Amino acid sequence: MTFYLYRVDNDQRYKLNGVNMANLLGDIWYLHNEVVFNCPRKFNISRLTRFKVTYRATREMWGQNKNFDHFVAFDKAKCTVPGCAQLHWDPLGYVVGCTKNDVGRVALPGEAAWFSLPGTCPSKFYFQKSATCVRHEPGGECKGSEVTGARDCTYKIEEAGEIQLDELSGIKNYNDVCESTGVREYDEATDKGTGTSFWNGKADPKKGAERVKFISELFAKRFPASGSETWVNPWPQALDMPGSARCVRLACGAKHTLFLTDPAVMYSAQLIGRDADKRQRQLSSAVSGCVTTTELPFGHENGLPVDIFCHPSLNVSVVLTRENRFFICGEAGSLFHTAGLIEQFLPYDRDAIIIESRIVCMKSSAGKAAVDLLRRWYLNPL
Repeated sequence: MTFYLYRVDNDQRYKLNGVNMANLLGDIWYLHNEVVFNCPRKFNISRLTRFKVTYRATREMWGQNKNFDHFVAFDKAKCTVPGCAQLHWDPLGYVVGCTKNDVGRVALPGEAAWFSLPGTCPSKFYFQKSATCVRHEPGGECKGSEVTGARDCTYKIEEAGEIQLDELSGIKNYNDVCESTGVREYDEATDKGTGTSFWNGKADPKKGAERVKFISELFAKRFPASGSETWVNPWPQALDMPGSARCVRLACGAKHTLFLTDPAVMYSAQLIGRDADKRQRQLSSAVSGCVTTTELPFGHENGLPVDIFCHPSLNVSVVLTRENRFFICGEAGSLFHTAGLIEQFLPYDRDAIIIESRIVCMKSSAGKAAVDLLRRWYLNPL
């Protein structure tokens, strides 16, 4: 899976190696609660940086029906939670952790979340790390371009733009001038700023939503997505709109479910072979409801997107590749292709990923009768 994470930082530049990050809401929460009421800002924070994170959980993590481990705190590249190795790295590999944040203190349109990304030699501070330690504690960041889900290759990080906090308040060189000029980005006592209004109304849902919208649009305008980045999901966001274009809920540590998009996408794939037109019409009718996007970060075969259709009432998924191969994903991880054979079992609901260049489907909670019905329909179309 691929998603954006964020960090706030000062002007010092260094390679990330064992860090905590947040989704956008998480960093806005942190800025409002810890940073912008200070003069100068806490730690001289000056910028908000976005990263594109590609992540794949280890099999040990999958075995717990989760993508993410529990969040752990990193300080100066060291995991400071007691028993990091024994509780996390040894049994699970160097997987990413996450936790929801307390949104009660800041009005935000969704769930704030923090993430932990284990780097090399996480048992030591950055100034204590040695080559020997790095060999024995390799961390989770992949050395190559592919994220394999191996115990030492669970994620990769790419910079995806940054904005200055001065751009939000409109106060240039805030850290340098706030004391002499008396301007303040935010005052906890008055719930507003002096010389700026961006951070006014900490508990106001409307103003909170406006802040998130402004920052999101600033990133989109400054760093427009191109090429493969167009499918990057702004994960994690709470999605709870049954019957709409997006009809699933994603949560930290929960089973991962595909993002859904415009139902019109379902007509973009074409079946071939016997009675292709008839089967296409039947398929369009059978899976009417919600459809996954054709631009999936983990739903590509040979670099081409695939269509994955989910039937909300039957809880089954239909997969069509751009090479016109047709799969039905059913109960207990059954993957039925044109020969009707079970291909593979994996532990998530209504999901699909690439394993050794093959499309595989995760288990579904569909009833056996519903699965058999769709399987028989494909193998013996009317």
